[in-house]
Amino acid sequence: MIDKTIDDFKVGNKYQFINDFVAPTEWLQVTELGLDLVTPTNSTIKIGDINMNLSAYLNKKIKQTKNLQKKISLLSALTASQASTIAKQANTLETLNNTLETLSGSYSDLFDQVSDIVSGNSLWSSGTIFVDLSSNNGSMSVSDFTSLYSAGVRGLIDKLTENTNYTNDLFDSQTANASSAGIKTIGTYHYYKGGGASEAQYYLSQLQAKSIDKSLIVACDVEDSSLSTSEGELNTELAAFFKVLTDAGYVNTCLYASSSWFDSRFSSSLAKYTWKAAWGSTRPSSCSAWQYTDVFNGLSLDASKSYNKVFL
Repeated sequence: MIDKTIDDFKVGNKYQFINDFVAPTEWLQVTELGLDLVTPTNSTIKIGDINMNLSAYLNKKIKQTKNLQKKISLLSALTASQASTIAKQANTLETLNNTLETLSGSYSDLFDQVSDIVSGNSLWSSGTIFVDLSSNNGSMSVSDFTSLYSAGVRGLIDKLTENTNYTNDLFDSQTANASSAGIKTIGTYHYYKGGGASEAQYYLSQLQAKSIDKSLIVACDVEDSSLSTSEGELNTELAAFFKVLTDAGYVNTCLYASSSWFDSRFSSSLAKYTWKAAWGSTRPSSCSAWQYTDVFNGLSLDASKSYNKVFL
């Protein structure tokens, strides 16, 4: 139904499983691939709901790489042994050669993936934790961020601006110390007060002044009690806000608000990503990220879970 081959699936990645006759729609992780070399259509995929950690993922990749090397050697030997009967077994030899090419490609992919992991590249998985900070959190040392990293935090979104006259004076130290502890700055946010394009221009000026990479998230925090209660009016304001950013090349736009505001105050389609706050409840529907608590690791600290790779 999804027009994929066995090679389209990667061990460790998650795919959406849709079969209403079996279970509710959910994301399941591929934990094992069984390749049938003679009859590829008989190949199997094993899925489960247990997330693999980095060590387990790396060990599995190494084992798969060794198994592929053995299979390639065996197929090479088999191909050589049948050289004398190539005229009679042309079809079989062609099939073996095609399989050998597929396995060689898979081996190359696995080797690249293992190299990336060993070199320290991040391995994203659904539910990865990130935190958001502002000057309200105060100065935080490298040691503070190291503790957060040990507790599972891998990303940071830091407040940069508010209205048209405020910039977080702790932004530089917070992001620098987080980076030293291995926590990646995945974006910034602006606290919105109703100024539309004028607030976006101020936010943009600070993004450019600090040379913020255009691939990072630019989020608009929409929660202030002074904002218009007219959905149409607020939609117009926010559309103008995000247009300033996208015109300048900051395309990874994001709306942050409580889950209830997404349901009633504005359109969630105004930005590319949605970041919903719903503390102590189940994950809101259709969100790119979920802020699930304001107390993390014993601290008064907002923590969120990532459901899109851009949030890491």
